[in-house]
Amino acid sequence: MYELGVLYMHGDDGVSRDVPRAHDLFLRAVSEDSHVQSMVYVGRLIALGQDSIEKNPRRAKRLFEAAISKSSDPQAMHELSCLLIMAEQGVDKDVLRAVELLERATSKGNVPAMARLADLLMKGEDGVERDIPRATELFRRAGVKRLCNAATAASD
Repeated sequence: MYELGVLYMHGDDGVSRDVPRAHDLFLRAVSEDSHVQSMVYVGRLIALGQDSIEKNPRRAKRLFEAAISKSSDPQAMHELSCLLIMAEQGVDKDVLRAVELLERATSKGNVPAMARLADLLMKGEDGVERDIPRATELFRRAGVKRLCNAATAASD
């Protein structure tokens, strides 16, 4: 289910992009196999309510928490941290928990988490202690990882 969902999500290999169909396939993978990456995809789609998918941040939060509980998934950590920072539609703002999640995701090499954590540390708001040297280092690491990923993709 998951692989087919990814094909419909991105429209690859001659398959037309069909986000509602991808959403349905990811939901099946979640209900049948508790598939972690499918939890993350569904969570992203419903957190933002994009491509005719109904917005439901509270449900997205539960999916991200389940993915983290099941496998300590760094993408789910990053996505949940975003929800906790945005705090909308029944999701309470909890920037300090978001920072904890970002720290965990960063330790697993998640580039978006590095950049988001660096931004929070650079600003030093909402109870987050400002740490410009650490923020600078995180921005640098995130940039290096993005360049390496792009070079690897270009060589494939």
